[in-house]
Amino acid sequence: MLKIYITSNQSKAGKTTLAGAFAKFFQSKNKKTGYLKLSNTTQPKEYIPEDSVDLSSDFSEIINHFQTDKEEDGIVCDEGLANLNSELDSLRDKYEIILIESDNFLDSKQGLESDKKIAEAIQASVVKIIWYNEASMGEGDIKAIQDEWEYFQGNLSSIIINGVPLSRKHYVETEILSRLSVANLPIVHIISQDRNLNSRSFREIVDFLDGEVVAFEEHLDRPVTTVMLGALALDGGIYYYGKHTEKIVITRWDRPDLQMPALNTGCQG
Repeated sequence: MLKIYITSNQSKAGKTTLAGAFAKFFQSKNKKTGYLKLSNTTQPKEYIPEDSVDLSSDFSEIINHFQTDKEEDGIVCDEGLANLNSELDSLRDKYEIILIESDNFLDSKQGLESDKKIAEAIQASVVKIIWYNEASMGEGDIKAIQDEWEYFQGNLSSIIINGVPLSRKHYVETEILSRLSVANLPIVHIISQDRNLNSRSFREIVDFLDGEVVAFEEHLDRPVTTVMLGALALDGGIYYYGKHTEKIVITRWDRPDLQMPALNTGCQG
């Protein structure tokens, strides 16, 4: 049974989304996959990879034990690690893959130590997501990533640099990745920023503005990838608004000369 431990250098870095991608891939290979998040604060509406079996309830007692230890002592105790490893091993006949997601409950130093102890105890392959930071990586500095590798040693199987701005993608590919390759670090991938992943839905925007929907309420869950202002521009309306098809336009109610070109170029709202 392959155990993959997914962690990151900060919260909201993409661990759950990556777990979903892994689950989708393994499901396409007909691999029975389980998913476990080491947190007892998961909200009911929080995303669970649909191509895997959620093991949260089966491991709830162990997860609560983990969280209590972290709150009291700042680290997971050996008893908790032994129980986790034993429970995972008991699932060998049921699952070929188990995805374990860290919870980023601790500060960075304690989180590293906790991740290392968990990965070693359950003999998991670690996938580390590092959120791109221009301040620390802008000049080609790879020391922070090297430190991660040296800390995990043989357990670290892959590094993913997430949230790379499109304008910096070429730089990261040519500078950061080449330096990591020279340093013999494990496989490194980059994920650039994506409008679809960063976008909000119409419903979220309406709720935020406390707005009133006067037509087509059935489309409120569509994503808004581009926002354009209906202001005076040097370009003609059709050309100006035609730069983007999936967009929402903000303009004055009494300016049909701005509204009509927008509606004729694929405006969503």
